[in-house]
Amino acid sequence: MPFFNLFRRQAFRPSWEYTTKGILWRIQPASGGMLVGEERDIETRTASFFCVELSGGRSLWKEQTYGEQWWTGIETVYRDTLLLHGYASPDMPEHRGITGVDIATGTLLWQNSELSCVATLQGNVRATRTRGDTTVLCELDRRTGAMVREIGPDSPDGTASRHGSDEFLNDVRYPESLPEGETGRADLSWLISGANPAGPIAGPVEYVELGDRVVFGFHERDTTPVQDPPRFRSVLAVVRRARRVPLFRLAVDEAVPFPAPDAFLVVGETLLFVRGRRTLTAIPVRT
Repeated sequence: MPFFNLFRRQAFRPSWEYTTKGILWRIQPASGGMLVGEERDIETRTASFFCVELSGGRSLWKEQTYGEQWWTGIETVYRDTLLLHGYASPDMPEHRGITGVDIATGTLLWQNSELSCVATLQGNVRATRTRGDTTVLCELDRRTGAMVREIGPDSPDGTASRHGSDEFLNDVRYPESLPEGETGRADLSWLISGANPAGPIAGPVEYVELGDRVVFGFHERDTTPVQDPPRFRSVLAVVRRARRVPLFRLAVDEAVPFPAPDAFLVVGETLLFVRGRRTLTAIPVRT
């Protein structure tokens, strides 16, 4: 369906869209008003990465790979550096290997196949190295990958802030799951009917509160025609709290085999979501 027809009757209009060749797997906000993304081409088994500007969706770089073509992914972003991970082996979920990439240009900075990232602190990267039965915690320069120091188990830093970061982007809001039952958010459970579900809601309901508006992400069962196995429609909606009025509602994906959390978040006053599994869409929302 043409871009204009999707949104012409909505209260909100997209400010930009960015479409990938493969499935848009993950997006990650970065400092300086940038968004880093990971896309995957299932047919060619290729994972690649891109970066766009949050303000207008301009592509800074795209379709970049860094050695390993499939068994890789975004670990985190830290200040001006994108950190990618590898895997210990294709059949194991354990991350091993670190690749540092300059966010502004997509240039490869460094790679280390032996270390596993566990934290980003004080401008550097904390990582572990395992040899036999011994695991050593190290600190690396985030821009060069050079060893800054090894942190012994008796050091005050030896167990501090593992799997964490000392940098948080204050204007980024990730969705929360709506609690179930009477002890949950009854106000939001009541409000979601304003999103006009076209079928029974299945699976978790995610939300982000924006003052007098709430963004909901959920799956509704596709009942016309009856399908076996069932299929679901992934829906994103913005509802005005006071009047329970839908300001925006869009089916972002059709014929979904099972309900699962979708990729949407709010950065500043911009709602970001993935439409059709390949199109990153930005819509300004007043908070």
